[in-house]
Amino acid sequence: IGDITALSTDDYVADLRAAADSLAADRRLSKVILLGHSEGAGHVLQAANRGAPAAGVIMVSGMGRKLTDVLHDQFALQVDSATLAQADSSVARFLRGDPTPNVPPIAQPVTLPMYRTFMRSLAAYDPVAEARRLQLPLLVVQGATDLQTTKRDAEQLAAAQPKATVVVLPNVNHVLKVMESSDVQVQLATYRNPALPLAPDVVPTMAGWILGL
Repeated sequence: IGDITALSTDDYVADLRAAADSLAADRRLSKVILLGHSEGAGHVLQAANRGAPAAGVIMVSGMGRKLTDVLHDQFALQVDSATLAQADSSVARFLRGDPTPNVPPIAQPVTLPMYRTFMRSLAAYDPVAEARRLQLPLLVVQGATDLQTTKRDAEQLAAAQPKATVVVLPNVNHVLKVMESSDVQVQLATYRNPALPLAPDVVPTMAGWILGL
């Protein structure tokens, strides 16, 4: 997209639809599975609901609640109650298009003016409603020590789509690395270390489900 200020989640969902159409037309392939991680989990869910040709959907570390609820919980792990209230207020004002003076550092990355259209589209995404609409097999993979999304998100998705397969991987964090600690700084070290392998159960869980289709 040429103008980043106009970027929205619809652009990503459209890209996914186009990619799925291309893969489905390839006679070398038997099935197309849409797999998305974190924010991408919501994109693949929406792409499936908009007609992307697929045999199943895999949501990994995806939101099961609205963006503002998820951000609130992420902020709460890192700041005191007064700063948390200020951060929540800043996000709300930003999404409404109001001036946002004195944004606390924790909220600054998600309140950049150039990304307002995108953040509004992400805030409008309703994971529960989208999961309820899905007519395809769904696998929800969630790490038990994930601090960005949590088991609450997986539970919300499962409640909306009772036929879904939900797997909570013990001692696995948001970037799918082995992690027992819930300390934010300890967790962030795994985000910055590309040498760390994926947790052992991640790939077998997804591959087994796909083969089971």
